[in-house]
Order: sequence, then structure tokens, then C-alpha cells
Amino acid sequence: MDVSCVIVSFNGGSLILACLESLPAGVETIVVDNGSTDGSADAIAAKFPSVRLMRNRSNRGFTRAANQGLAAAKGKVLCVLHQDARLGSGALETLCGVLERDPELGIAEPASKRPGLLAARRALLERIGPLDERLFLTSSIADWKRRAREAGFRLAQEPAAAVERPRQDRPIRAAIEKRRDFLALSRKRGCAAFAAAHLALAAGSLGSLILQTLTLFRAGAPRRWLESLCLLAWQVCGCPRKWGLSEGTAPRYLRLRDGWFVAEERLEGFGDFDRHFSKARVIKDYKHKKMLACVLGDRTYLVKVYKRSGVLRRIKAAVFGSRAKRELRICRGILERGIPTAPVVAVGERGPGSCVVFERLADWAQLQETLLSAGGPAGPRRRLLVEYGKFARWVHDLGVWQYDFNPSNVLVKDCAFKLIDFERMELRHRALPARERIYLLAKMNRLAGPSRTDRLRFLRGYLTAHADEGNRWKEIAREILRLGRLQGEADVVHAADRSVEENRDFAPFEAGELAGVRRKVRSDGQGDGIELEALLELARGGAVAGGYRTVEAADAIAAWREANGRVREGGPLPLAVLRRKGETRGSLVYRA
Repeated sequence: MDVSCVIVSFNGGSLILACLESLPAGVETIVVDNGSTDGSADAIAAKFPSVRLMRNRSNRGFTRAANQGLAAAKGKVLCVLHQDARLGSGALETLCGVLERDPELGIAEPASKRPGLLAARRALLERIGPLDERLFLTSSIADWKRRAREAGFRLAQEPAAAVERPRQDRPIRAAIEKRRDFLALSRKRGCAAFAAAHLALAAGSLGSLILQTLTLFRAGAPRRWLESLCLLAWQVCGCPRKWGLSEGTAPRYLRLRDGWFVAEERLEGFGDFDRHFSKARVIKDYKHKKMLACVLGDRTYLVKVYKRSGVLRRIKAAVFGSRAKRELRICRGILERGIPTAPVVAVGERGPGSCVVFERLADWAQLQETLLSAGGPAGPRRRLLVEYGKFARWVHDLGVWQYDFNPSNVLVKDCAFKLIDFERMELRHRALPARERIYLLAKMNRLAGPSRTDRLRFLRGYLTAHADEGNRWKEIAREILRLGRLQGEADVVHAADRSVEENRDFAPFEAGELAGVRRKVRSDGQGDGIELEALLELARGGAVAGGYRTVEAADAIAAWREANGRVREGGPLPLAVLRRKGETRGSLVYRA
């Protein structure tokens, strides 16, 4: 059978060994051990050498470990098996046969209250994405089934597939995690549902506590009473993560003596980071921030510095925290949701301003550059666009909103993606509503370069996880184009307004009898611009290297604004506008 079976193990003892013994021969078996301390991982390695054993240092939770195993699995049918489940004779073969006979089925499982086995087509994983890592325990399986139904897959239960699972007492910490998952699921349905779930759980715990107090001397009542008390106290205390099992899942950042907050796995080398930071090379330098490149051993770090400029910005930072620390909070939220990203390595407050440090990933490329490049075979490009569409929808369904969510803020390697740049990002508790998603797609659609066919491939990937939207793709495409036109008109006005103001791209100037605006030469060498000295030499009629041409205009500033507004539509890029003080007539400067 072309089947992969993923088992998440945590102190499974003899149960995990019995589970492995029940698997039929020829099945790719992957065990992801979540830091077991009972010796079960070593026992698996010794008794089942053909099993692929993946060891985590800590308990990462069922969902994250299951995704880890699914990512490594190679079979066309993917099974998630609980460590305490024992397969009956022919159970796995029966489920595979059910999937084979009905191509519309996405998932087949045993017909029991506690099946402990989930068999799914690989196409399901490729279409709707992995399990939601905001959920720590097996409730992520129920959420995955819901998403499968939304994508148009059917689910089937097969009575002939027998699975045995012993009943065990549930630790109080596991009960807390199950309740946390329930609240996370309700939060995905909106704030009202989340508040109602909180109230219902608290009322249920209080009612159970009162009833169990009256019957405290019955067999088993003390333990149930203690569980109800702990669950109620957990909610009253604000649902602290350290009360449950998931304390170690959040990324850890430690404070060093010099004030840097550094990711635990990057502590080495940051003891004297300030010495390297002082020698960093400036890549970009804008009005309110700049980007530096800092080499530390065999690693290159990018340091974004938010400058300490303006009274309002200083007050905002004092009240709400620095922008660097906000990026760190967003990054941690992204990692907790299981979204691949280039994480924040460190943040700190330094003389120039608040700093946020990222590692440059040398083997990853910026997606926008990849899409705009003309080279490469057509097949991989088609797949890349579809997979990018799936990734974008998955990110939106996990509640990530980004003002400039576009290919320039995504890294790619072999159709795998990572998010970067958390500066203008928000994390919502539920999936983005359709109106916001379509608006974001309309903004992304303004990228010049990709063909109409490429855009439709992206849209196909974006809509594939939701059958109802996939059937309405023409309607959605028309709405994206309509909103894109409106946004394009607003962009023209915005570009014209920016072209006469001091900002990172433009600089108004006065020199003797001359006045005007020039496009800056960026410190990173990208883009186009002209230095003030070269512009003044050109105005005097001198020769300037590079070659330029001028176009006369009766109203120079109006013509400059209009020309900059047309750049997004493919018009030529004006580099400067020149006029004499007090006059409206002047000339626009272009590259020859």
C-alpha cells in the first residue's frame, strides 16, 4: 500500500509499542516523539528499526508534531494514528479501499466514538493545508475535517475498520489544553462566540464544582472536584499557558545584560553584538528608519532601525512600546500559528533607535523577483503560482492581515514559502472576511509583470480550499479587477502628492534662482534618481555622465505631478523638475 502513517508519541510506554505492532507490513511509519522521558523513544528505536523516529526536545503538542510528520510523509494516503490505538486486522486496508472506490472522499475513518485513526488523501493536505497549530491537542483533527468539507471533500465512516483504544484518566493539565483548544476554535467564529464559550465553560465548571461538593464522598468525586476547581481557576486567572502542557511551544527570547532580547537558539555570538553592530553597512536609509547589514561569523544579519524622530513617535513608543518590540510580538504570533517565517532573531533599544534583527537566508529568494524574472521552465512557474495562491489563502484563513501583503514580502525556495516583514501586519482571532481578502488581492493584482494567465493560476490556487468560492471564481475575479481599478486611481493621486513632498524617494530643493524637486538616488543602489550636483550642472548646460533629456512644460509642477502619477501605468520615470523661482514654466528631466 502507498500509505504513510504518522504517530505522535509522548510518554507512550507500552501503548505505543503495541500500536506499532498492529501496523501492517509495507506501511511507511513515522513516529514524532515529543520529548518523552519514559524511555519509549529508545524502545521504539531498538524494537522497530524500520520506523522513522523524529525526536523533539520538548512537548510541541499533538498538532505541531503531526504536521511535522505529515510534512515528511511520502504516501498517497496519509494516516494520523493515536499512540494508544491498536488496529484490528485489515483496518488500514479497508480504509484505503474505501478511498480508492470513491474519488470524492477526502477522509475515511473507523465508525466509533474514539476512532484514533484518520486516513486522508494527499490531495486533501495539498489543497487545504496542514493542521491549525493554534490548537495544541487532537481538536485540530476535527477542525481539519471541517475545512475538508468546506473544500468540497466528503467524509466517510467505515464500520468494518476496527480500532481498539483503552480508556485512560486524563491529566488535569491535558484537560486545560482541551479547554484552551475549545476556546481557540470558538474564537475563530468571532468575538461573540468566543465570549459565549468563555461564559459557558466557566458556568459549567462552577456548576460541576457545586454539584461535586455535595457528593464529595462518592468514589472518584474528589478527583473530578479538583479538576473542576482547576479549570475554573484557570479561566479566572486569565488562562495562563504555564498551567497546561503547551508552555514550551511558544518561541523563547531571553534578555541579555546589554539589553538585547535574543531568540534562545541564537544566543551564541550575541554577547558582543554591539561591536559588530557599530561596523554594520547601511543598505537603506529612509526618513524614519534604515536597514543595516551586519556580518557575524558565517551569518549575515539584517538590522532594521526605527529612528528616534518626532515628538509624537516618541510618545507613541513610550505608551505602546517600540515598533521593534511590536514586530517581535507579531513574529511570535505568526510562529505560534505554524506559519513559516524568517523569524526575528533579536530586538533592542540602541542610540540610533529601536532595532529589530533578522537573519538573511542566503538560499531563499524574494518571491516578487522570482515571478518577474522571465527565465525558467513554464511547468515549475505554473506550480509556483498555484502554490503561492494556496499559501496566501492559508495565511488569510489563519487571521493574518498585512497592509502590503504582496510577493515582495514573501521568500520562496522550491515552492516553499516564508513570510517576512511584520511592520504593517495585524493578527486577527478569526479568518479574514471575504471583503478584506478580496481587497488585499486587488492590491496584490497591481503588480506589473505577471500575465493574465499567471494571475488566474494564482487565483485558482487561492480559491481551491473553498469549493463555494471556487465555483464563483469569475465573479470574484471581476470584483478584484473593479477594486483594483479604484485602488489604481487612488495610487495615481497618492503618487502625484508624494512627488512634491520630502520623503524617502523625493527631495524638494532651492539653489540660487532655481527651485524644483528631484528623485533621490537610493543608498542601496536600487531604483533610479539624480544627484543635486548633477542636476544643477545639467541646468547650466554642462555635460553629465549617463545621458539625460529635458521636456519643457508650461506648468512644470503640474506636469511633474502628472508624470509621476502615470509611472504606475507604465509611463516614463521623471527624475526631476526644474524651474526658476516665481515662475510656473520649467522642464522635466528624464534619463536619455
